[in-house]
Amino acid sequence: MNEAAAPPTLQRRLQTHLLSRLVFATVLLAAAVLLNIQEVGVFEQVNYAVISALVIALYATTLASAAVLRRRRSELRLVGLAHVQVMVDALVLGVLVLETGGLESMFIALWFLTIFAGANLLQRRGALLAAVLASVILLIITLAQSLLPKEWLPDALLGDDSGRQLPYFMLFVNISSFFLVGVLTGLLSQRLSSTTSALAKTYLDAQELRHLHENLVRSLTVGLITTDEEDRVTYLNPAGEALLGERWSRVDGQPFNEAFATLADVIEGARQGSGSVTVELDLELESGKRRPLAVVETPLLEKADTRAGRVVQLSDMTIIRALQDGLARQQRLAAIGQLSAAIAHEIRNPLAAISGSVQMLARGANPSEVMLLDIVRREIDRLNSLVEQFLSYARPRELRLAPLRLDVVAREVATLYAHDETLLPPLVLQAEEAVEIVADPGLVQQVVWNLVRNAAQAVASHKVSAEDRGAVWLRVGKNERKEGDVRARIEVMDAGPGLSKEARERLFEPFFTTKAQGTGLGLATCYQIVEAHGGELRAEERPDGASGALFVVELPLQARGPDARRLGTATLRPLMPSGEPGPPSMFSQEPA
Repeated sequence: MNEAAAPPTLQRRLQTHLLSRLVFATVLLAAAVLLNIQEVGVFEQVNYAVISALVIALYATTLASAAVLRRRRSELRLVGLAHVQVMVDALVLGVLVLETGGLESMFIALWFLTIFAGANLLQRRGALLAAVLASVILLIITLAQSLLPKEWLPDALLGDDSGRQLPYFMLFVNISSFFLVGVLTGLLSQRLSSTTSALAKTYLDAQELRHLHENLVRSLTVGLITTDEEDRVTYLNPAGEALLGERWSRVDGQPFNEAFATLADVIEGARQGSGSVTVELDLELESGKRRPLAVVETPLLEKADTRAGRVVQLSDMTIIRALQDGLARQQRLAAIGQLSAAIAHEIRNPLAAISGSVQMLARGANPSEVMLLDIVRREIDRLNSLVEQFLSYARPRELRLAPLRLDVVAREVATLYAHDETLLPPLVLQAEEAVEIVADPGLVQQVVWNLVRNAAQAVASHKVSAEDRGAVWLRVGKNERKEGDVRARIEVMDAGPGLSKEARERLFEPFFTTKAQGTGLGLATCYQIVEAHGGELRAEERPDGASGALFVVELPLQARGPDARRLGTATLRPLMPSGEPGPPSMFSQEPA
């Protein structure tokens, strides 16, 4: 049966008690020697021999108890060992009192120390045990001194020959003192133990509360700065370090106005009283990047509502700004879409009439007029194609969902690419992994083909050497954005001129294009298709830092867009905020 481990406090108290006993034995031996150092013959007396034996016994029992204590003991055994120590102390003092005069011995007062030691080890129970033992031993010595024949008594108990009466009063005083001290000491030790336990519990609760507070503050995604009443920085949490690009160890104890000069100036400029301050600013970091922050400063108040410093909260507004820009873009696109759809319908009808009229005029025209009419007809066809593309973009269509393997789609696109003589840069295909999704096969293939063709045209327009024609890379795989959210990932990367910041911000808007002959509807349509599938399309810089662009398509394994069965005018999501990259590219190394 396994016994509970002993409390470390009792073990420490026993160790202290044994050490004190060793000190007492050493002092007793030293005193006996030093007081009689001039009279060597005294050491031959019986009582000094007994004292020497007593000291040796004290050393032996103390060392034996220490050896027992070194072993890992249970609480029950340690309590038993503590009882033994109290009894040993009382008996040793009894022998000492017996050899130094009995009731008249000056060592009787040491029994009070035994009572204190018992209270320290076992609280009230130990104090009363020591008091009972001291009283019984003293009573036995006194009775022996008063009633036994002199021949039976040691010389220290003989006294004078005037008479041997039982000293009731002195005995009563001593025994009463033992019990009185035992009761009081026991009560005090018990009260002290209860108070110590309560303080220990309070301390542990305070430590737990402190750790909880520290963990909460460290876990906040909002930056937090606190100062004292002299406005010196006392704390900067990890989120604040990340937002400000500053370490707490560097600003700890510094005046707030010096540690965060720009922040302090903005707060003071927006202050309109002694209350809280709320302000937004674009903070320029040491890296040169600008980070939009929402700053809220409130007074740090004590119980008496006296100001003890300030609390500054910092919130990263990058995502919120991006959402605001996306919402504004959505509203702008919605208005453009409605207006453009109406205009496109109005343009299409006159175009049909113009085209028919041109065909009739061409029947009786001479060769030079026919050539001019052919030019008009080609431009009409190009304009009509543009209108058709836009109407196709704006017209709602049903998604025809079916099981689809993206690696198969990638190989089909690579085959089409290889047979298109207008696309010169070589295509590098990486689609070894089978990636199955549920989507519209035709529309997904349209997205991949559009991106690959755009990449090839970007490479062709980029000035490269005659030996190096650049390349286009197509990669298909999976990406786990977070636990349980696995998405199919398509990456198209090129070695073209890349995209400017302005182009990246407007890339998926209809009619925005960087090509001389482009319509600006290809990428907008791709974005619309991906968004309808519940996916995401974004443009990034190449992960290797080389010239070119990387387009990333992420699709859920099951289509779960806002309306997975209906494809209408796109509701654009914001691009990844500046400085906030998306998931790592599958092109983690420079492509071969």
